[in-house]
Amino acid sequence: MMQRIGKHIRDRRLALGLSVPRLANAAETTTRYMEMIEAGSRYPSLMTLFRIAAALDTTASELLVGVEAPLASVG
Repeated sequence: MMQRIGKHIRDRRLALGLSVPRLANAAETTTRYMEMIEAGSRYPSLMTLFRIAAALDTTASELLVGVEAPLASVG
């Protein structure tokens, strides 16, 4: 699941031609933390996800597309 969120963020960032440091700065986080989110080793907090989405000119919902389905099969 974390990899899917990170991939959506990375794909959108690359489509916009943004560097990781530039996105991190716009989302008010560190470059290292943004790298970890994109790599799927960290979950962003809800507020961070909203800031990332705003910096990517999209919505948090768009970044989460496809993440919900795998969760439905858990449990």
